[in-house]
Amino acid sequence: MPDATAIYERVQAGVRFFQGEILSHVIDRQVHSVGANADGEEEFQFLGEVHEYAVILSQDCDLTQHHNAVIALEMDEARRRNAQLTHMLVVVAEPFESMKTRLGNGKQRERVPQNKDERYQFLAGVPVELDATGEGIPDLLLDFKRLFSVPAVVLAQRVTCGETKRRARLLTPYAEHLSVRFGHFYQRVGLDLDHHDARRTSTKE
Repeated sequence: MPDATAIYERVQAGVRFFQGEILSHVIDRQVHSVGANADGEEEFQFLGEVHEYAVILSQDCDLTQHHNAVIALEMDEARRRNAQLTHMLVVVAEPFESMKTRLGNGKQRERVPQNKDERYQFLAGVPVELDATGEGIPDLLLDFKRLFSVPAVVLAQRVTCGETKRRARLLTPYAEHLSVRFGHFYQRVGLDLDHHDARRTSTKE
């Protein structure tokens, strides 16, 4: 088992965001329709769900281009807008211990920490010396079905004011491993008939 320093790095203040970066206190702003008012106009309600942990999934190259565009004063406005991200994609992460009861049978609980269940990504805990807040992070479980996006400008503002905390980031090849598993989950093809079911059917015939 590799040492945690081979997996994580403390995030330094002022640097760009990274794919595989762990954040805490991330707000998912949602807009809900509450129906029409007396004038027949549709009304909306803004709700915010606070997540204890979340991990950035946006590609590292896009995050780099976005950061460079933000700080490049000499770049013309058209090029700047083309290089910047409007939103950053993040996935909800929860302490693994609190997620155990929501998993299925015993076999699934064994597969998940080994990253053998395509829906989930298990991340080992981050020790206090690699956490930017000095608190340490428990083992986390990412659920690829629980995604949301945060406006890039808003996320930067929340970090600046201290509302959202930047904690640690995955290093190579662990960040890439997360990216590949996320891509696999969303590119999987649903089959009408699994191969082992088709084999049983043909055998009966």
